[in-house]
Amino acid sequence: MLWFFRKWYCCSCLLLATVINAGVSSYGNAGELAKPDVFYAGVAYLGDYQYINQAYPLSLQLNDPAQPEVTLDKYLISLLAANPPVNFELRYDLGDLNRSQSIAMAIAIDKELISIEQFKASKLVTKVILEVSAQILFYDFDSMTLIDNYPISFAVNHLLEEGQTLSATEKRKLAKMLFFEETDGLLVTLVNEVQSMRLNTRAGIRFQLTDLAVQERVIALKPVALPAGLFEQYIGQFFSSQLSAQHKVNVLPYNRGYGLGSQLPGRFANGKIFSLAMPKPDYEFTIDVKNFTKSESEDQVIYGTQMAFSMFEPQRKKTYIDDDYRYAVYKIGTASRIKTDDWSAYEDALEGLLAELTAQLAKPDRSWHKAHARSSSSYSQFKHKKELFNES
Repeated sequence: MLWFFRKWYCCSCLLLATVINAGVSSYGNAGELAKPDVFYAGVAYLGDYQYINQAYPLSLQLNDPAQPEVTLDKYLISLLAANPPVNFELRYDLGDLNRSQSIAMAIAIDKELISIEQFKASKLVTKVILEVSAQILFYDFDSMTLIDNYPISFAVNHLLEEGQTLSATEKRKLAKMLFFEETDGLLVTLVNEVQSMRLNTRAGIRFQLTDLAVQERVIALKPVALPAGLFEQYIGQFFSSQLSAQHKVNVLPYNRGYGLGSQLPGRFANGKIFSLAMPKPDYEFTIDVKNFTKSESEDQVIYGTQMAFSMFEPQRKKTYIDDDYRYAVYKIGTASRIKTDDWSAYEDALEGLLAELTAQLAKPDRSWHKAHARSSSSYSQFKHKKELFNES
């Protein structure tokens, strides 16, 4: 069997200054401001609790203390202890709220997805892709208010030869490689990022995806095993991560099913459910996924998506962006492909559109808007507020 490993990650700070001063603020011997204490809260899983077991089966397995191998949590602690953060003191004991020691850090997994395709030339080959994304969350555990978040995403490709099946054992091996690979795994890369992170007290403009709709024609195409609510959660988290990664702006995480700027739900590895309070955003985005399309020819398969996208400033009650966009990705048509994962291709098209729309916020390109936007005014709409995304 063959393994292929790839990653894409980002670390851009949320910079919510409302509660960051909850940490230690005494001065050291040399007159320098002492590093704040941050208490490790462990691995968590983001999203509505009713979907967590279904959304993260492999991550939950690897972090189950009843299983014989080292858990995600224990391995993370060992890596963090060997590679401690430079800019804050990471502690593993209980914080003392009476001494205003209430900053905590959790590693929150927010996506786990497997996609499959099959090809047959001289023999059958099955391509398996496992994607996992997570967020490093800093929050005030006294008020349960979010402070910072840093998104990170990884993927592993795996080929099964003819006669091999994607068994539970194979899935577990794939997940172990993604999380535990010693030089390039998700956990090692995550710890390397934590090592250089700096808690920042500067205030900044906050952005948030506040409304996300998926039309019935799209829901009708999704896998039966994927709840519509979980798919919406994936979309929201992907866009938020792109916005944070590309522009280094303050992004409040998407919080499906919870009031505007109110609660970010999740569950810790020990089973405890939590909700982190979030302030209201200064700018709001909305997304409406309207359609997925598929067009086949002899030499290619085209997967398309159509989406409405808007940006609104609540204080002024002003809409700056409001248009429909289309985007497509291609798969080479081949007689050897006997099973195509259409859903993963639809997701690729949607993610491609979201990533490029996010890039257009800072550097709008007239030709891009001409090719993808419904309205001829789309380019000028994006130009109007581009300075917001060019200040970092």
